[in-house]
Amino acid sequence: MRIKVVPLISSAITLPFEAPFPDVQVGAHTNTMNSVTRYDLTFEYQYKEGWLLATTVLERRDGKVTVQGIHFSPRTQSLESENAFAPAEKGALHYVVLAFAVTIPAFIIYAFVACMRTRMPRRKWLWLVFIAVGLVQFRFNWTTGAWGVQPLAFSLLGAGFSKAGPVGPYLFTLAFPLGALLFLKKRDSFARPAGA
Repeated sequence: MRIKVVPLISSAITLPFEAPFPDVQVGAHTNTMNSVTRYDLTFEYQYKEGWLLATTVLERRDGKVTVQGIHFSPRTQSLESENAFAPAEKGALHYVVLAFAVTIPAFIIYAFVACMRTRMPRRKWLWLVFIAVGLVQFRFNWTTGAWGVQPLAFSLLGAGFSKAGPVGPYLFTLAFPLGALLFLKKRDSFARPAGA
């Protein structure tokens, strides 16, 4: 296999002359389209003065691998420290998100159990499905505080979280428990005998 290096133009950055502590691979992404594969590999190096992120972009086309770019980004702390789950260091919005991440699933479970125990004339399973999911997702990045809304999305139990790799940020997902709210509002009418 031959590797071709493409000339790079980049802003000036001073790299430390000392040898780094052992490197850690913090990211690896592969994307293939039209028989062209792109690899993004990110490594984190620790030096005495700080950390350095190095991203290498490779492209495989027609059996040849080409280095498309090498990018360096100096950092004051490691990604693991930066993206750690540390509630004490966060603001009010973080606490609100954390509170909803606990209460929304609890509320949905309460409504789900109530539906299971309620006598309904028909289609109880449709209500159970409707209750079990939250609609319209609110996504929140725990590290940066960035947020966004996905109107056409749903979440099982109305909340969840994920982590983009071992050193990535925590991403919280919250959704509106519409099914649970509607069921609890209509529950008395289901329990009442017809014509009462």
